[in-house]
Amino acid sequence: MRIIIATIISFTLLSFMASPPPGDIIYDVSWTSGTISQGGLVNTASLCISTNTTAATIVDSFNAGQNWLRIETKLTDGPCPTTLKANRSEVSIFSANAAMTTGEYFYNEQMYPLWQLKDPTPEITWQYHHPDGLSKTGPPPVDLWVQNGSYYIGGAHDENGTNTPVERLVKIGDVVPGQVEKWLLYYHRSLSSDGVIRVWRNSVLVFEELGPNANKVSGAIEPTGYYKTGIYKWVNGSTTAGVPSKQGSRVIYIRNIKVGTAAAVPEDFYPAILPPPVVDPVKIPIRVKP
Repeated sequence: MRIIIATIISFTLLSFMASPPPGDIIYDVSWTSGTISQGGLVNTASLCISTNTTAATIVDSFNAGQNWLRIETKLTDGPCPTTLKANRSEVSIFSANAAMTTGEYFYNEQMYPLWQLKDPTPEITWQYHHPDGLSKTGPPPVDLWVQNGSYYIGGAHDENGTNTPVERLVKIGDVVPGQVEKWLLYYHRSLSSDGVIRVWRNSVLVFEELGPNANKVSGAIEPTGYYKTGIYKWVNGSTTAGVPSKQGSRVIYIRNIKVGTAAAVPEDFYPAILPPPVVDPVKIPIRVKP
């Protein structure tokens, strides 16, 4: 049995807590230079598109005097990889990083520029990705999906290992260009009832799913994956996945990527957790793939 609760409300911005308790936050990086690899990150797009350098552009003092990583995808970049025919420019924390062996919390701040238009073609701006080298394909176990100016929690899992994944796509609110969005994901992987996915937006819990949420591979839960953030438009260039974007460029700003252990709590990432909204949550059933 799986339970999903999604709540759509208005949001209040909170200042970021600069000094979380030591030990619970095992990965923490912001940008002080134009080096994409700062903090051990890898630019996924650069691995297969040698001409894509826009992801390394730093915007100084764009918001509150802090640096942001400017990430851009262009239709002219070409597919990455060529077999998937997707546009992407993402920074990844690979499973070789020790943080990924124990990390269950993933935090990052994002902001779309004021000029960014709505796009009917979906994109993913952060996700927990399958381990590299695994034969498993399809959607990641959990991701933040943006389409037509709205945010969704997407992803899929196959706890039975039958290659018939259960997919989700739950709307949790609207994009506000120019607004800093402070996202926190708690992902406790499991093939059984103790699995947990929770997502906070600006310290407000907007999504909760309880139950199986991982993939079974060779009779066991798949190995540990890793977190990615940026822009991933898998539809662009494809003839089967939908209509490619008509926008020549997509831009998003990223900063303050953090990973926390299972011992962390949301208050480690936010100075305060807002009380639950005084509204009934919207319970939306999972969309099961035909």
